[in-house]
Amino acid sequence: MKNSFERIDSFLDRMVGEAGYTFLARASRYVISMVSISLLAMCTAHFVANGSTWSPGMVGANLNKITEALLRFDQDCGIQRSVPGQYSLHFLTLRYPSVDDLGGFLLKNTQGFAGPYMRTVPVVDGYPYALVVNTQGMFIVPGDGVQLPNGHRVGKEIFLDAECDIEGLITNGILAYQGEPLARKYTPGSFSLLDTEKDRSMLREFLSAFTVASRGSAPLNEA
Repeated sequence: MKNSFERIDSFLDRMVGEAGYTFLARASRYVISMVSISLLAMCTAHFVANGSTWSPGMVGANLNKITEALLRFDQDCGIQRSVPGQYSLHFLTLRYPSVDDLGGFLLKNTQGFAGPYMRTVPVVDGYPYALVVNTQGMFIVPGDGVQLPNGHRVGKEIFLDAECDIEGLITNGILAYQGEPLARKYTPGSFSLLDTEKDRSMLREFLSAFTVASRGSAPLNEA
C-alpha cells in the first residue's frame, strides 16, 4: 500500500511539477474565498428578505424624538387650538415656517418659534411620521404609505385622519407591535379643536399675521 501511494505521489510530481502545485494552492484559495463570499451574500439576502421593518425599540425612539420636538415647539409657541385633520411634521425641521407649514394651528406666541426642533422627520417603512388631530386629541402616527406589521397599508386599508379612532386602533393591536404602540398621543398644555367656520377664519387671519411678522424679523435673526 505504501509503495502504491509513493508511486501515485511520484506520478503527480511528474505531471504537475512545483509550478502546478503553486497554481493549485492559489486556485484553491480563490475558490474558498468565492464560496465564502457567496454564502455571506445569500445569508444577508435571506435576513433582509425575511427581516422586519418594525423594531419596537426604534419605533419608541422615533416617537420620543417627535414628542420632544413637539414639546419644545409647544413650550415656545403655545399650541392653543387646531383644525381636525392630518398634518406633516415638516414644520418642526424649519427655521422660518410659512402659513402652509402651520396651516392647522393657532399659537399663543407667534414670535416664540425657535426652530428647527429636529433635523429631519423620522421615517418608518420609508415614509415620515405624521400628526393627526381629532376629537380624541393630537396623535403622532405612521404616515400614509406605511405598511403596518399586520400587512395593512396606511392610506389604503387604514385611514388615520380626523374621523379615525386612533386610541381604539392602539388598544386592539392594529397600531401596535409586540405589545408596543406604533402611535402616541401628545397633549398640548392648552388645547381645543377649531371646528367652525368662524374658528377657521380666525386661524387664517392669525397665520397671515404670523407670516408677516416672521418675514419682518428674519433679517434681524440672520444678522
